[in-house]
Amino acid sequence: MTKERWEEAAKGFEKYANFPNCTGAIDGKHIRLVQPKGTGSMYVNYKSCFSNVSLAVCDANYSFIYVDIGAYGKSSDAAIFTESLLFKKCVENALDVLEPNLFPLLRQHATLT
Repeated sequence: MTKERWEEAAKGFEKYANFPNCTGAIDGKHIRLVQPKGTGSMYVNYKSCFSNVSLAVCDANYSFIYVDIGAYGKSSDAAIFTESLLFKKCVENALDVLEPNLFPLLRQHATLT
């Protein structure tokens, strides 16, 4: 994604959710399935069902901006995220995301003293 697209996503979260500096909402979703043959417990999730896990990031308009599909049901969201291309790009600082802005009140001329 481009820096402009990240800015657009951040503006959307601020406008619709009053949540400044957020560029995406991330979550995992289990997709229930019939146990694939020969997989043992790889696809068994925390509810003892068989599933694949999809990890997605959406913008404030509920549009997908990143999707990772097909992780084993036994995997946690955190484990899937740390194995994802998105995480690797974050670690490499290769996403062209916005500069950190830790104090949104400063935009309104507030002071921290």
